[in-house]
Amino acid sequence: MTISGLVVMPLYLRVLSEEEFGLFSFLTMANGLLMMLELGFSKAVSHEFASVDKNSSISDLAITLRTTEWFFVPIGILLASVLFFSAEFIAYSWLGATSSDALLAIRLIAAIVFFQWVILFYQAALLGLENHTFINFAQIIYLLFVASSGLILLYLKECGVVELLVCYLTGSILLSTTFGWLSWKKIGKARTASFCKAKARKLLGFALKVAGVALPGIILMQIDKVAASNILGIEKFGWYMLVASIASSIGILATPVYQVAFPRFTALVSKGNVKQLKTLFRIFSQISALMLFPVAVTLAIFSEPILRIYTGNQDLAQMMWPVLSILIVAKAFHASNLIAYAVQLAQKKLRLAFQLNIFSLLLMGVSLPIFTVLYGVIGLAWSWLFVTLGYVTIGMWLFHKQFFNGGYWKWLFIDNLSVITLSVLISFLTLKWFEPNSNLIGLSIIAMSGLTSLLISFLANPNLRIQAISIFKVMRSSR
Repeated sequence: MTISGLVVMPLYLRVLSEEEFGLFSFLTMANGLLMMLELGFSKAVSHEFASVDKNSSISDLAITLRTTEWFFVPIGILLASVLFFSAEFIAYSWLGATSSDALLAIRLIAAIVFFQWVILFYQAALLGLENHTFINFAQIIYLLFVASSGLILLYLKECGVVELLVCYLTGSILLSTTFGWLSWKKIGKARTASFCKAKARKLLGFALKVAGVALPGIILMQIDKVAASNILGIEKFGWYMLVASIASSIGILATPVYQVAFPRFTALVSKGNVKQLKTLFRIFSQISALMLFPVAVTLAIFSEPILRIYTGNQDLAQMMWPVLSILIVAKAFHASNLIAYAVQLAQKKLRLAFQLNIFSLLLMGVSLPIFTVLYGVIGLAWSWLFVTLGYVTIGMWLFHKQFFNGGYWKWLFIDNLSVITLSVLISFLTLKWFEPNSNLIGLSIIAMSGLTSLLISFLANPNLRIQAISIFKVMRSSR
């Protein structure tokens, strides 16, 4: 879930019925399944664009983008069609909806899925060209548009989930058109670019390699939501999707670091500069930990008062705060591995990632039914934490051994656990001294606790202090 989504979801919850909110939550699940079915094409495109000389290979880039379009547009149409024609089964048999609008809502989600699919691939091209600023700006405008227009309709016109989904469909159409237009403007030669079989084989080969690695991991990301949609009922499914989306949004904090790191790792690999790659990996890992863990720890420890204020629903907060706490910790650990995946992707060495994803999927397959039977809905969260702790301990040790000949313990204790320990200490001191309640004053105290954890963790890391000082000196000297 995005920052905009975090703001508007509780407002939607207050206006929509529980069934309508459950239907809208299916959009989040559908977008997650979309990532599972993209088969690595987006990462293959990003890698291709990041690894070539932007000045001398314009025609090659145009052929790459045109060839990719021949793949992803038909696949997007196929996926949306399957969802569209399965709408009745999904709405009434799977989700158990009863309203007459449920069928139309699922079909609107099918249309949104197609345009989100298009956005995914044009964004991949722009990411490879390192157009991060425009991507972030356009995404912000899109989110502001769909959120504000949706809220206006819901609060002023007394509309429902169908009208809300129409807003998301309109925004998706506009964003996909914008990304497509800018991609071709940056590359040029849109009229002369044509499909290339050799390029298609190259892209397809790497995409399938990435897909083979990523597919078990993406299934892992969605398996708890699929289980929740079937066993909890549509109302409680909406609640679980809300807290799961809040927890998953922790990954947003690490995504900008990954987006900057991946093209730079790719460029270093193409030049054979492995020593600099290891240095940058440590720096980006420390930045990622600094972005992730102060926020995650604060949210996890104070999840109950935050959820009460956030949703305004006392029953939801009382039932779901333990689920939220555990999921936040699990998702933060999972997001901390993103920089390591960028290294593997840049070097096109994905065997370890594939093996770890299969291992994690097997662990989830065993732990999910056991924990769910023993603990109910909170068991879904416990199974996630169990899997991610295994990945952090075993998986990251194997990664450091294979790619950098060691360094795992520095990564674990210096780069990550030091930040976690400081954040836990500050949060518990805040809890003991101030006992923040479920009101705006308590929320302010919690926010200050998170900011304090962030600041102290930054000051305690000499490497990041040196980097910040050097950047400040460069900015000052350029004036």
